[in-house]
Amino acid sequence: MKRISSASSIGSLIAVLLCSLPHLSLGADILFFFGVSTHSHKEVVLPLIQKLSDQGHNISVFSIVPNSVAIEKELSKSKVIQVIPSGLLDEIGDKIDFLTVRLTEGVQGTDKLWSTFMDMGIKLCQVMMSRPDVIRWIKSSHYDVIVIDSLFNDCALGLVHYYNSSYVHLSTSSPPPWSSESYGYFDESYPELSYHYPAKMTFLQKVSNAMRSLYWHLTRRYYMFPFMESYINAGLELTEPVSLVNVENAVDLVLVNTHFAHEFPRALPPLVVPVGGMHCTEISTPLPEVSSLYFLAIPYSLLTKFVDHVIM
Repeated sequence: MKRISSASSIGSLIAVLLCSLPHLSLGADILFFFGVSTHSHKEVVLPLIQKLSDQGHNISVFSIVPNSVAIEKELSKSKVIQVIPSGLLDEIGDKIDFLTVRLTEGVQGTDKLWSTFMDMGIKLCQVMMSRPDVIRWIKSSHYDVIVIDSLFNDCALGLVHYYNSSYVHLSTSSPPPWSSESYGYFDESYPELSYHYPAKMTFLQKVSNAMRSLYWHLTRRYYMFPFMESYINAGLELTEPVSLVNVENAVDLVLVNTHFAHEFPRALPPLVVPVGGMHCTEISTPLPEVSSLYFLAIPYSLLTKFVDHVIM
């Protein structure tokens, strides 16, 4: 089977973007909003950021988490403006050690984190809209297109409203349950990846799995959105209050980091473009040699859990 290179995949994606958002062909100001999302989310879309920048678009990346060394090195190769407000992460207050949670509590531990991320998204919106430096940045900028990471970074929908921008929704893994009702994913009774149900679910797991998307849909719209709307309306001094539901419903394009080769084959709506493997490259760096003494120094229980995590 012929291999499809990362470069050709990115080229195809650029063509899709140009067809969906015609004004991009003229050069555009594009904001990638990662908010509470961390390094792994940036790495997935990094090739797209670099390619758009190389083609003459003005790219800005907003995040509250400083870049890893590897991401910083890659971004330095392009003319990308990084917006990382000082101290914003500390003001939000919640810092999650993913590896410790995964190793100590297993997959069930990570299942509990989704509500924490939602609360972090609400807190981010509150802090952003009360920070004079962030408000100055917003009011002194303009973006034609805003790409919003799917991990409860919906405060950026307020920026889409403020700038009257085109809106691209980005999911850096398979479609999350909180997006299915909003963007028209078909209910195919697949186990939600976010909750680690087995492929052969029990009856109760099937019921719970089917209710997940509805739960998240109602929670976002009747719990999270009202908080965010109040912060956005006050912070940006909007004369016409924003409706995040209306902004979300007017999405122009949805990018999903999924592919039938490594996940369940899904019937996707026309506005959803699978970009699984976009971050892969044929250029590899050999792993450094590690002494066996290093592994002998690791407690057996910890190493066993780590291997289990890698296998899963």
